Amino acid sequence: MAVSVFVAAMLVAGGAAAQSLSPMRAAGDTPSDIKGFRLTIGNPYTTSMIFTVTPMNPEFTEPVGGAVVTAPELRLAPGASRPVIVKFKIDPAFKERTIGVCVQPKDLEGPILPRVCGTYVGRRLSAAAEGILLPSPPMGPGGEDAITTSEGVRCSQSINSSGGYLDFGVAGGDLSNYSVPGSSPGQQSAIGYARIIVPLGPSPKRLDCARLYDLEIARLKAEIEMLKVGLE
Repeated sequence: MAVSVFVAAMLVAGGAAAQSLSPMRAAGDTPSDIKGFRLTIGNPYTTSMIFTVTPMNPEFTEPVGGAVVTAPELRLAPGASRPVIVKFKIDPAFKERTIGVCVQPKDLEGPILPRVCGTYVGRRLSAAAEGILLPSPPMGPGGEDAITTSEGVRCSQSINSSGGYLDFGVAGGDLSNYSVPGSSPGQQSAIGYARIIVPLGPSPKRLDCARLYDLEIARLKAEIEMLKVGLE
């Protein structure tokens, strides 16, 4: 998509200049129907000025709906810049949407005003990536073995293996998020999946509580024997 830039010459103290907009062209994907871009507005003039930031159609001829700016009006000191967020909605019937964004001074008057515009494209992710999402792989079955001695010393160790393991289950999604022949709005889909999880890197040293357990059992047995002797 070509970038259209409208800059009209204007005499100001210090020479001719026009406000800056960066980047002036951008495109990106989104897993939802909302896409946002971070833009930077700059003031090259020698005086403090108020600028308006307006979402436009791609031809920059009229404002559009379904788009918002975090700061539609902002005052900038000479040479200062400030980021703003532009967000717009993508029609679910289409895979992408292109909007324009124009910046111009608010308080200037005249038949010709300086204006800088850029174009921004938001694309909805593909059906495979958007409609059905696999859950995060589990860290194992969970749980731990633990022992606490009579003196308050506690040792615990996970019962999970540090090697690879198999994960399988069922994942679901909403088919109305994308075009599927014969699907109706709100129709659900589900798939079964299986995957092998293999941890990368060296295995960490595992804590072994067995020695402490054996010592505690031996001490308790000795105390029981002493109690028996004392009873006799």
